Amino acid sequence: MTPLLLPNSALAALPVSRDFNPNNLISDSDFRNSRSMNGAAAIQKFLQDKNSILANTNSSFTSLLKEPVGNSSLKTTLEDPSTNNTTPRSAAELIWDASAHSGINPQVILVKLHKEQSLIGGHHGSAPDRLQRALDFSMGFGCPDTAPCGELYRGFYYQLFGNVDAENNRYLGAAKSLMRSLETPGGRGPFYNGKVSKVGDVIVLSNTLGGYEGVQSQQTITLANSATAALYRYTPHVFNGNYNFWRYMNEWFGSGRTTVDTGPQVFDNGSIVEYNREYFMIQDGKRLAISDFVMKARNINPKFSSAGTLSRRDASSYPEEGRLGLMDNTVVKTEQGYYVFVGNKIFAATEALLAQRGLSVFTALTAKQSDIQDFEDGGLLPPQEGSVLRGVNGPAVYVVENAQLRLVSALVFAQRNLAGKVQIIPDAELDKYPKGGFVPPLDGTMVKSPSDPTVSLIADRIKRPIPSVLVFKTYGKTFADIQTISDDELTAIPTGALAEARDNTYYRVSDNNELYVFRNGSRHFISAFVARQRGITPDVTFTAAEVSSWPEGEPILPKDGTLIKANNSPAVYIVEGGQFKALSGESFKSRGLSFSNVNSVPAAEMDKYIAAQAS
Repeated sequence: MTPLLLPNSALAALPVSRDFNPNNLISDSDFRNSRSMNGAAAIQKFLQDKNSILANTNSSFTSLLKEPVGNSSLKTTLEDPSTNNTTPRSAAELIWDASAHSGINPQVILVKLHKEQSLIGGHHGSAPDRLQRALDFSMGFGCPDTAPCGELYRGFYYQLFGNVDAENNRYLGAAKSLMRSLETPGGRGPFYNGKVSKVGDVIVLSNTLGGYEGVQSQQTITLANSATAALYRYTPHVFNGNYNFWRYMNEWFGSGRTTVDTGPQVFDNGSIVEYNREYFMIQDGKRLAISDFVMKARNINPKFSSAGTLSRRDASSYPEEGRLGLMDNTVVKTEQGYYVFVGNKIFAATEALLAQRGLSVFTALTAKQSDIQDFEDGGLLPPQEGSVLRGVNGPAVYVVENAQLRLVSALVFAQRNLAGKVQIIPDAELDKYPKGGFVPPLDGTMVKSPSDPTVSLIADRIKRPIPSVLVFKTYGKTFADIQTISDDELTAIPTGALAEARDNTYYRVSDNNELYVFRNGSRHFISAFVARQRGITPDVTFTAAEVSSWPEGEPILPKDGTLIKANNSPAVYIVEGGQFKALSGESFKSRGLSFSNVNSVPAAEMDKYIAAQAS
């Protein structure tokens, strides 16, 4: 599990297109063309054509998008147009709803998703934790260059729609934030020279080097329109970020970018259509046949449901895939017993199991066995998700997860406070349900087995072996915190990549009392001045030898707006946009600044900041 390192390796640089104009990335009209794609189905088709990971509409994947299903109050605050849906929307549906409601071109969102996290063309086969992080910060929103991504925006849904904080203050997501920049009179560009830049301003931006030929570390541009200003505010670099935006926008959608021809008529999810004298419901690009029994039970009347007509030409674009069932947890009674619809499947159920799930036999719909025989048989209905079960005679305790019974160890039983949640059911009924593995310990738990001294960290329900004592220390644990679990339990937990040092570990070096933070794979120096200014204190202490293998990154800078100088020089700088900018005497005076606010730091510290800026 040791990583392979290729010495002196380098990547070939690509030529920059002659058509690229960094002053005008996209027109304002194209940026606000929210109808450039004909609905969520068109976006879904685009994702499928690109073989995007986001084309996955299975519930196991859509749950990773972290839509707050059931929290209509939060959705209303965020102006989400779908506040009452009972199942998570697909990525395409979320993109469509966010773009249509905010007024932004959905193509802009698609390109951003690829530019920021490669979600259109990558991540097939990615480790679960890597994929989840890419989804969590899919738009790169709330992820500044000089600080970790904001937890308020963690989640594909929250990246698009925004969130509220603990005091119920609303924060815009990527879609509305970009549109607010576009609609601001005069445009709203990046912060430059002490003010927000506007359309027509000439600004200097830093570039990321590597990837394209002839790119300089800094580049001067003129903001030609509001859309370009908005994009540079979002990503204050020409290369590689905004060049890649322009590149994919043109490669995928062309320079005209009016409306993409999606071919067949587009029907949104839930649409009722008539084809060949039968009625169907459209769901995720498929059509589900609606029987007379379901039509009556769901109270669907095609005459009053604005049913569309599916032409023979378009029928192949919506292939038939099974039958539409009843709403989840609908109970049906036939001459052979009770059944429950879940996920468009039919499950057999006992009265005891219905009661365990909080379902009533008194509200059951009466049907004939022939009414339900064409639906996919799901077998015996599992107990309610999350239930804690034990048999009458056996000591084993299980938790229901993904319709399976997973064994609970003594450690997990205590961690999850399950003592008051155990339900006793007959042993014979317990034996009927499929069993699979163990419930893993809580994230952050350090575990090992009696036969193997390897210590692993539990993270996202997988175990990640700890490669060194140094990495172990960054988690603030002691050897007394290591939990010993059985070999069977440890083996049942999937193994992931080696654990890395905990990101954002603030530490002191005992040899010289210097303060650092470990972030994004490297250590970053924090001066005493910056530590006081930002209220930073160390979490742990290391020796210089222990951390010598960590590469040194750029130092953590003072806050924006800080006036600073070296103690051996009269030159005064101001920190703006993460850069040190020298102030002339005239500029200092015209800004109304005061020498009493200038902070003097050791020359060696100032040299670190200037060197980092020049690199």
